Amino acid sequence: MNIRWGSIRWGILGYGAHARSSVIPAFSEVPSASLCALGTSSPEKIPDSLRQDVQQLVDYQALISSPDVDAVYIALPNHLHHQWCMRSLEAGKHVLCEKPLACSYEEVREILDTATKTELLLAEGFMYRFHPQHKRVRELIEAGEIGSPNLFEAQLHYDLSDTNNIRLREETGGGSLLDVGCYLVDSCQFIFSK
Repeated sequence: MNIRWGSIRWGILGYGAHARSSVIPAFSEVPSASLCALGTSSPEKIPDSLRQDVQQLVDYQALISSPDVDAVYIALPNHLHHQWCMRSLEAGKHVLCEKPLACSYEEVREILDTATKTELLLAEGFMYRFHPQHKRVRELIEAGEIGSPNLFEAQLHYDLSDTNNIRLREETGGGSLLDVGCYLVDSCQFIFSK
């Protein structure tokens, strides 16, 4: 695999709210990673303070073509995930993609097959999987301490009162299942997987 642990050079595709508020600031906390490129379709939105910290401010294709990028974090709208996962993997980059990985089973299958074929790392951005409480739930189930569960019931709520929000647009892969409900489906699979 083409990765140097301890010195992973990241590129981020997209400058949305999650990338701005959580992902980009996190790079200053991780000594084994560096943010070396930011791919954006709106360079005028990038503040001067960030421009000083990022080595390359480029378009999406230039980012994944850069020999200075080892791994790509895809923070684009849902309907663009498949396209840029595929292009990134085909360009030899490891990929961390925000959820959902893609908008259809066929697209997900193609991404998984490409990651397997290229022997590159691929992960979907379900951060909850790394919380200790979920590990503990799996341990309890595997040890038989709570019996044999046969029902998974979950709810996820948040306020989305802006009817123009991209997360509600079907044409951009929004909606209750792809944008939010995927957490519930994934958590069921994660908790009950062996």
